[in-house]
Order: sequence, then structure tokens, then C-alpha cells
Amino acid sequence: MQPRPANADQPKAASLHQPNIDIHAFHEFERQGWETSASAYSQHLGRLTSAAIPRLLDAVDAQTGTRLIDLATGPGYVAAAAHQRGCYVVAVDFSENMIALAKSRNDPRIDFQVADVEKLPQADASFDAALMNFGILHLSQPERGLSEIFRLLKPGGKMAFTVWAGPEEAEGLNLVRRAIETFGNPNVSIPDGPSFFAFADSVHTDRVLTDLGFVTIAAQNLSLVWVLDSAQDLFTALYEGTARTGELLRRQHPDALEAIQRAVAGNCAPYVSDGKARIPMPAILHTAAKPADSSTSTPQNAQNPHP
Repeated sequence: MQPRPANADQPKAASLHQPNIDIHAFHEFERQGWETSASAYSQHLGRLTSAAIPRLLDAVDAQTGTRLIDLATGPGYVAAAAHQRGCYVVAVDFSENMIALAKSRNDPRIDFQVADVEKLPQADASFDAALMNFGILHLSQPERGLSEIFRLLKPGGKMAFTVWAGPEEAEGLNLVRRAIETFGNPNVSIPDGPSFFAFADSVHTDRVLTDLGFVTIAAQNLSLVWVLDSAQDLFTALYEGTARTGELLRRQHPDALEAIQRAVAGNCAPYVSDGKARIPMPAILHTAAKPADSSTSTPQNAQNPHP
């Protein structure tokens, strides 16, 4: 495993915190967003995010007998892959519709539960491994979610989570952002949340994980590519299949939204070949472990993690 990339162009950690966030409003905003976007997410983004799963499972040595929890499971892609490796799997999501979708398409031996990643019902030190595939991007208190992972892991347990690389690197998101800035209003009223790219910043991530008590902190770059059937599908995927970006689009003026849709297709055109759009979506896989000699409780300095 390679050391963390320097990410020299990313903002410093101190600039990432937003102390005035209404965490309850943002939590409910995200939950409602995924209640309405569950099927569309599966249709439009499932293949992209699933490409990270083998690396996630390898990072925690998922194998027969591993007790593994999949956090923010969505339609259950990570949980299903872990089950196929012989893991005992618990999978949670705060969206009832996501859990219903996951149950409808996966092995009934997977224990799918409606639960909040930031306040989990499972007992201390009950899992060998914990995974979260892009779910940290949607937490109102991501550090709280990470502290829950620490609590749930057995001493020596491993965790891994994925995020998109910085805003100029995750090209699919960048193409839409540019269209909104040019033809729409990027400041339409939606609840403020934590910085979407906070954990693409190495300084911030290292500090949070270290303060929570994790060790063996490392990262890998993932060269993911989003394959879509047409240039027009990028707008549709984010409009229908996401919470934060989707709502930003849905609250645009109708005339602006039409112009944004045309611009996104135009921005996407250079990535189209042989009838498919292939858009670079690099990601970062963060990994860490709970110390083998750790107590089962969350460390004292993690009781009030960084805001």
C-alpha cells in the first residue's frame, strides 16, 4: 500500500470545517434525498461505485468468517460482494427505501438494517472489519461516523472507505459544476453540509483518523471511469440518482435547468467514443486499523471529534 498522495492543490484542513452547519437539517435532507433516489442511484451510479468494491474488500482482508459491517450500504453492493467471500455481513443504511431495495435483490442471509451510521445500535468491538463505499460524503457528522467505526471494531480490526478525488479530478461532477456556474445558480437554497471533498484532503483525513485513535493510516488512488450510454446520461444520472447534487439541479429555474442540461451534454461530448461516454472519476481509498492493544471504547479524544 502506498503512502498518501500529497494532494498539494487541495485546500488545507482548517478551511474545510463549517461550524454553522445545521446537522439535523442536513441529515434529514440527505435521508429524504436517498429515500426518493434509491432506484435511480442503482440504475445510474451502481456500476461506477461498485468498481471500488474489490479493492475495499482486499484492504480489510475480507474472507470466510470475517465479521464485517457495511455502512451506508445503499442497494447492498458491498454487502453482497462480502457475503460471496464468505463473510458474516451486517449492512446498514438510514434510508428505508435503500434497505428495502437491498433486501429485494440480495441473499436473505445478509443482515440488512435501517440504522444511522452516526449512532449505530451494534455492540462495541463486534466486527473484524468495517467498510463504507462513498457513504461518508453524505453524513452530517462524518467524524462521528468514523468514531462509531472505531467503537465497533475489535482490537486489530480494519476499516476502509472511499471518496471521490478533488473537485478538479472527479470530472463527472466537475462537468456539472461548470454548467451550473455558467448557466444556473450555484447558491440555490439547500441545507449546508460538510465539505463534499473534505476527505480528499490528506491533511484533514490523517488528522481525523489519528485523533480518533486509528493507526496504519494509508491511502490508494483508484482510477475509476464512469461509462454511460450517452453524453445526455450524465445529467440524468446526477439529477435523478443523487441527493445533494440532484437537489441543487432540481431547484434551478426551469429555463436555467434546460441550459444546464444542454451544457452538461456539450461538456461531456469530448469523452464520447464508440457510442459510450467514458468519464474519469478518480477516487481515494482510505484505510486504517484499530490498535491491537486498544480498549473497546472510543478514545477520549474522539468523544468530541472535529466539527
